[in-house]
Amino acid sequence: MKIRRFAIMAMAVAMLAATSCSDADQPEAGQVLNVKGDVNGVWSRGSIVNVDGDIVVPEGQSLTIEEGVKVNVSGAIKVDGNLYCKGTEQDPIEINEPSAETYCPAPAAAGARRMAWQGIKASATCGEMLIEHTMIGGSGVDGAVVSYDNADGRCVVDGSEIYGGNGGALAVNCAVAVVSGNKFVDNGGDAVTISAAKADVDHNMIYGASASPVRIARGTARVYNNTLANSGWLAQSAAVVAADGVSLGAFNNLLVNCNGRIEAGADSEVDYNYYCTSQSDVDPGFMPAPAVGGSRRFDAHSVVASGDDKSGNPGFVDYPFGSVAIGSGYYNPLWDMHLSSSSAALSGAYAGHDAAFAPVLAGGVNVGGGVFAPKASNAWFGAYGPERIPEVSSMP
Repeated sequence: MKIRRFAIMAMAVAMLAATSCSDADQPEAGQVLNVKGDVNGVWSRGSIVNVDGDIVVPEGQSLTIEEGVKVNVSGAIKVDGNLYCKGTEQDPIEINEPSAETYCPAPAAAGARRMAWQGIKASATCGEMLIEHTMIGGSGVDGAVVSYDNADGRCVVDGSEIYGGNGGALAVNCAVAVVSGNKFVDNGGDAVTISAAKADVDHNMIYGASASPVRIARGTARVYNNTLANSGWLAQSAAVVAADGVSLGAFNNLLVNCNGRIEAGADSEVDYNYYCTSQSDVDPGFMPAPAVGGSRRFDAHSVVASGDDKSGNPGFVDYPFGSVAIGSGYYNPLWDMHLSSSSAALSGAYAGHDAAFAPVLAGGVNVGGGVFAPKASNAWFGAYGPERIPEVSSMP
């Protein structure tokens, strides 16, 4: 796991005051912009944007947020047009309430969450939404921190981190969705809810969700190579839930101290998942379910490792598997949940070419002028795979 650090951005000498943000009054790199009301155009890289109350991206218009922008929001970001958050791994975007500390991956306690801002809310007229390398703090947001409700729209959430929402991290209703390589931490309710004709949910770390880490409400979806940890205890929920009629392919997922298993109907294929718990007495609800009517395969090749099993500990590089509080949403950014070289979770995963386990959107989704594809599945369990080998400098 790469640890991100954020330096405090230097304040610009010029302050731009505006009641709205149009193409004519965009901030230059590193400047400060105060906005309210309708917004569009580009918030330039490295800028600080202070949002007064709610802002709206009008229907037919677009707002692009470039890398390194810090957005302080006291209301909601409402999107009737298009939203493109284009951060980079080296210089991500940060969106949070004004009083929030520099990026914190999880509040110390739910009672400490504030309600100063109400998240990103994209409506039925939002054609496209891209959240790329963006850190979004929920801090007690009612409902999901990021929501999108256009059944004909396109949504990509890639390489981002969303944390601290009372009602979940991400709730998406759209035509096509790619949710890949993200981290969702300490969110209430279902962490990720997808209702899409076609969707891929892959290589995500979902930690400390009070209900299900992933819920698929409709359509055809693949959920694979995700690490789902310490979740489902407050609401007594399964780790992955697919509604009746959903065509789900769920495989190569690593379930760690979750309350429940993967639950899906007869139109789904669920196999090659790794279930592990640090508890010696395993809740039967965590064990793989038997095959249901019509299911060709349901966890027939999955690995079930209890606390008494020598392979119960999946062998993370640095994670207190045996002592972490079950059901706690607290996440330490110093933990490294890559798999050590001796991990049992490095073998036994699916590595074939069955269409039921192929990404739905392998060709990618065109959003904001770019094509975003789900990651190819990896032949290990979970999101991160083998521990990273430190780079060796060629300098003497």
